[in-house]
Amino acid sequence: NFEINELKVYRSRPVASANITVGAAATNDIRFQNPNPTTFSAKVKSICSDSAGNLSAIFYENINVDWTPPSVVDTINDGLAADIVFTNSATELSANWSAAVDTNSAIAKYWYAIGTTAGAMDVVNWTDNWFNRTVTHTGLTLVDGQTYYFSVKAENGAGLISAVYTSNG
Repeated sequence: NFEINELKVYRSRPVASANITVGAAATNDIRFQNPNPTTFSAKVKSICSDSAGNLSAIFYENINVDWTPPSVVDTINDGLAADIVFTNSATELSANWSAAVDTNSAIAKYWYAIGTTAGAMDVVNWTDNWFNRTVTHTGLTLVDGQTYYFSVKAENGAGLISAVYTSNG
């Protein structure tokens, strides 16, 4: 019986580049996602030898792996606090929402859109809201009696997007 804490395997390759496969299957080179946003999933190292047999310094790159999208934002309040039904403004709409979660690479940004039907983007197309979970969009021309809906989606550090969640208007 023995225990290995770190095993390094080097192999030769006949060309200047190599494909590294990623995924949960046992046949892939990197089979695990980041356990958390600050711990890398893998490290790829490279060492070269010239025709005289001289070895280069070891070059390495830490690899972040995340193939799962973030959780869905599951609450959107029309307005800046508790959910509202009416606004007195003819030029601006506000919303706030719950945090999405991504275990592997964290939330990088939120996107919002505004439409006249649930899920539509006919008033404001998808807009990057950075890491903010509140927004007031100004410069609108709102129609009295029209219902407006906010839609929100989250993007993680790997660029994967959650499902869209829409307010009740």
